[in-house]
This record gives sequence, structure tokens and C-alpha cells, in this order.
Amino acid sequence: MPNNNHNNQSRNGSAGNNVNGQNVQVKTPYGFVPLPDNVFFPDWVDRISQDIPFSDGISGTISFNLKAQTPVFIRDNDKGSSFCKSADGRYFIPATSLKGEIESVLRIMSCGKVGKVANASFGLRDLSNSEAGRNYRDKLKKVRCGWLRQSSNSPSGYELEDWGSPYRISAEQLAEFLYTGEKDLSKLIWESDYFNDDSHRTALHKYQLADFDVNTNPITDQMFIWSVQVNNNNIVTKVFHKEDEEGYPEPDLDKGRKGVVVFTGQPSGRKKIEKNDRNGRSQIKYVGKHREFFFLKPEKPSIIYPEANVIHAFHSIHNGTVDFDKFRKGQLQKGFSIPVFYLMENGCIHSIGLTAMYKYPFLHNVYDAIPADNMDNDKRDLSDCIFGYTSNQSSLKGRVHFGHAFSIGQPSPINEAAFRMSQPRASFYPFYVKDGRNWDIAERIAGWKRYPIRGANHLLPSPNGTAQMETKAAMLPAETDFEETIHFHNLMPCELGALLSAITFHANTDTCFHNIGFGKPLGYGAMKVENLELKDRVGNPIEANDYMGAFEDLMTSFQKDWLCSPQLKELLLMARGIPDKKYASFDYLPDLKDFYKLKGANSHLDSFSRRIESEITVKSLLTKKAEGGK
Repeated sequence: MPNNNHNNQSRNGSAGNNVNGQNVQVKTPYGFVPLPDNVFFPDWVDRISQDIPFSDGISGTISFNLKAQTPVFIRDNDKGSSFCKSADGRYFIPATSLKGEIESVLRIMSCGKVGKVANASFGLRDLSNSEAGRNYRDKLKKVRCGWLRQSSNSPSGYELEDWGSPYRISAEQLAEFLYTGEKDLSKLIWESDYFNDDSHRTALHKYQLADFDVNTNPITDQMFIWSVQVNNNNIVTKVFHKEDEEGYPEPDLDKGRKGVVVFTGQPSGRKKIEKNDRNGRSQIKYVGKHREFFFLKPEKPSIIYPEANVIHAFHSIHNGTVDFDKFRKGQLQKGFSIPVFYLMENGCIHSIGLTAMYKYPFLHNVYDAIPADNMDNDKRDLSDCIFGYTSNQSSLKGRVHFGHAFSIGQPSPINEAAFRMSQPRASFYPFYVKDGRNWDIAERIAGWKRYPIRGANHLLPSPNGTAQMETKAAMLPAETDFEETIHFHNLMPCELGALLSAITFHANTDTCFHNIGFGKPLGYGAMKVENLELKDRVGNPIEANDYMGAFEDLMTSFQKDWLCSPQLKELLLMARGIPDKKYASFDYLPDLKDFYKLKGANSHLDSFSRRIESEITVKSLLTKKAEGGK
């Protein structure tokens, strides 16, 4: 089991932040390994070959066992809650899962590039009374509306049809003309608890209440094209209507100004409160959003072509939301026009959103906050050299082959359990940006995200979430053993040492553990490497420490303090695990309001070593001969 009784050294680690007199503790189940100041690029990359061996090239196998320290689960493709299982009935850890973990460790240990990372953009929606909130609302006062669609005439592949300022229409007016039997839009008015269900608060659900056909182009759907009268406050004051054949009211398109009804998501619940004023007269007050939008069609709409970075930010910010993933994205792909809100700046479209108070994009994206060397696709780090790579310009076949790690014996799965796992978002800059700077002024990302090892008695419960987040898993229990064999071909001694160091955490398998599979944030999937055997191509055993020493010699030649470097120290400390008395700092924040409070306090996430107030000394594996020759 992981040894969580570290020898702590007292330090001033930050326990919390004071926000308006309240102490808000910085807590999260993950940490970050900082990026290196300089990236190591091997000078032998052009001499790597599958056919022409290095003069000191080595081929052979690495065999070892993996013992689960906590329950482990890896889904068997699309087979529900079942663990991966072979045709002959053996459970196994897929080669890709194991390779991914070892490769990520090797990249960190070898001062490598950041690796594959999406160039996400983030936005801010701040409705608070802070200065930032007031600035946000001032910007969105100038929001316009229109229709976004794909276009071959635009370099970005999209065009926007401008319809001017958006108007608002009351829920009562909508319910009067969009009555659809049991799916009654009056739910949006009278049922005060209706929006307590998150799934009811999406724009998609509102359209479903109105029996909207998602296969219909919204800009031409006759159900939502109405004629109205408006006032100077951009409010629809009257909907012109007539009776249909059955006596029900329907819009009269021969009067007034035409436009389209547009639903957007509901940020919170809505209540209608009736009370008497001082004179005893009945008054109606609404709490929460109680109007939807009406896009008034201009006589001659203009076409604007948004730039590629604006479209990228729009997709990036909205990806992962129900209304985009399950609704608007599909409409765009079908060639439909979707209703959007946008801001102009210096004669160009600055940003686009799906709601009037959309997330205003930060100035910088993820790539802007990663040093150039860490993103240089024309240079190859040690991980690329060993595992191979593919790019638009070139490719290199890897010289290491992982097999599936099959279970030993016939372990019995634990009873199926349901977990609700949320997806962390890097938009939360107090954690994901170094020093907690927001994405407007971010200079560097926090680093590689890792989940510290948790002891079997400190597994986190599944966090709260919606039914859509639910995953069922029949895990294999702790103490389950797997056996793995890796084949390697024509590796230089230092490359073989790098691979071995990544597998063993530089010969620290007694105290350091890998994280594999599902549930890493909760502590599942902690794996210990045991019984490692290194053999050459004819089966003769060879000493692993000698090759790890060659790797250490290479790295200390590149970075003199490599053994005590921040990236190696943070990696090994997280692999060693959370000390018993420090688990309180490695839970989920209990309330969404705490995230806003931490932003308001200009907080940031300390390094793992500071959070646990501990250090680590990494033992050198260099031989005396190697040390003397440096």
C-alpha cells in the first residue's frame, strides 16, 4: 500500500484565502508538475533507424508485474460497466493505457515538451457587483444578434447575417401562441420549481416544449416567425395574431414587423410573485430570467465574415455544453443558420456567443501560455525519439512495443457502482495558470496535471453531478496482479535508461506508484511496479540501474540540478502520495460559490510540495566511474 507518512518539513504552505472576512480553503484532488525552463532535444534524432543499429544500441524486453493498490477499472470498449476482457476470459490493462502513463512520466522526467494539448480558448461571465463584473456587463450592453452559418465565401468557413439589436418577449406571450398540449410553455411561467432540474434549463429543452423540429432550419421555421410591435426599450409589446381553423390564436404575418422567436438557456430559476402595493393594487414581480429573445429582421441584412480566431474561440468556449454539443453544432453541420449574439470591435466581429450574456473571451488561449520550445513541432524531444511521432511534415516509428498487461489468476470484480465524474475545465485560472493569473495576462500554464496517489482508506466519494455524468463500473479489487512485457529495439543506453526510469520512477518502485484507468481523481487505479526483469535480445539478464545511471548522466549534463529539479521533485512526490494529515486539501470544493470566491481573492494553487509541506531527496544512480568522468 502507498506509504503516506512522509517526513514533513514545516513550511508556510497556503491553507486558505480570506475573502470578505471568510477563509476559503484552496482544495482540489489534482496538482501540477511545472514545465521545465529549457526543453531537452536529443542531437541524435536524425540518426534513429529501424534498420541501421546504433553502435551501442540495445534490444530486448522489460518484464514486470503491476499490483493494484486501490480498485482499478478500464472499460471494455462499449460494454457498459465491464472491465477489459480477452476472448479467453482474462482481464487486462490495454497496452495503450499503460503506454500513455509511462510516456507522460518519461516526458516529464526528460525535460520534454508539453505533449498533445488542445489549444482551448476560455471566456468570462461575471455577474457580480465587483469591478470586473461591472466591466463585463458594460461590454455586453452593446451586444447584437444575427445568424451564423457555414460559408465557402469566408476564409474562416463561416458568415454572420446581422439582424441588429436583440429584442425581448415575455414568457406569457410565448405560452399564448406556442401551446402544445401536455408540453405547455406555461411551465416556464407558473412552475417555480421547474428549473431546479438542470436539464430543464437548456435552450434545447425549451424548444422541445414547443415541439421544435431540430431538423428544421431555425431562420426559416414558420412556427417561430411572428409579426410584432416593439417599443424603444427593445421589448415586444404586442404579437399580431388571428384565429386558426380550430379557433386557436396564431401569428398574423400581414401586420407589424416580422422576426424570429429565439430561446436561450436559463441561468437560474424563475418565479412570479404577486403582491399588493401601498394602495392595495396587485403587482407582479419576476425573479430570474422571464423573457426570451426576438430577432427582428431588418429590410436589408448585411453579411459579415468573422475571422478564424473568433470562430475558434466560439467553438472552444461552447464545446462541452448541452446546447452546443446536442443542438447548435449539429445544425451548423447541416448547413443551417443558428441564432447568435455578438460584439463588434474596430469594425470587426470581436466575439460570438449563444446567449446575450455570453462568456467574453479572454485575450490569451492555452498555446499563448506555453513557451515556444514546448510547442515546437519541428523539434523532437526524448519521448518522440523513443515512442515515435507523426506530424504533417514527418513521422518516426517508435522503437518500443507495449503488450496488454493480463491479470494473474481469476480476480472477481467488485459489485457494480455508479460514479458521477465531472470534467475539470482549464478556464479556472486560479488553478490552471501559473501564479493564478487570469487568461488575459497569463504567461505560463501551471504545468502537467497529475492526480496524487491516495491511500486505500482515503478514496474520495463520487462528486455530485447530473445523470448525464454517470458512469457505471465493476472494478477489479486492490491486490489484483497483472503481468506486462515491453519489447524494445535499438535503444541507446540513455534511452533505455529513460524508459526504465519512467517505469520505476528512477528506481523508486517501493514508494512511488502509477495512476492508470478510470477514477484517478478519486484515488482509483494506483498501481505498484514489482519484479522488474531486464533482458537482452537473447534472454540474458542485464542490470537496469546501469542504464538509469546513463539516463541520469545525460540529464545532469543538460540540467545540473536535475535530481532536485522542480519537475522531478513534484512528479515523485505526487507518485508517492498524499500524507495522512493532508487529505483535507485534496478534496473537491464543496460549493460552486467557492470557485467565485477564489477568483475574487486572486488565489492560486500552490505546488504539491508546498501543499503537503514536504520535500524529497532523489538518490543518484550514477556509478563512481561515471561521476568521475563528468
